[in-house]
Amino acid sequence: MDKELAKEYTLSLFLSIADNHKQIAGFLARTGIHADDIRHHIHSSAFLGAFLDYLMAYEPALLEACEKANLDPQDILSIRKALGSFDLMH
Repeated sequence: MDKELAKEYTLSLFLSIADNHKQIAGFLARTGIHADDIRHHIHSSAFLGAFLDYLMAYEPALLEACEKANLDPQDILSIRKALGSFDLMH
């Protein structure tokens, strides 16, 4: 899987739970990202990778996002690997 496809899938996952305030609040609390910064960072690999890391650490969010985005939860690890490594602070 290439990085651009991984970004598309991850964006789809993020948007699939964007209306779930509990999930978004959990993601923001875990990463330290502020809600006002989402629009600015939403297309960055670091942001999307952090979101996938959140999903992988919290199975209910993972299952909800995958169901709504019509993706198999077993594909999340390969999607995450395709995004690569990053430093969220830069």
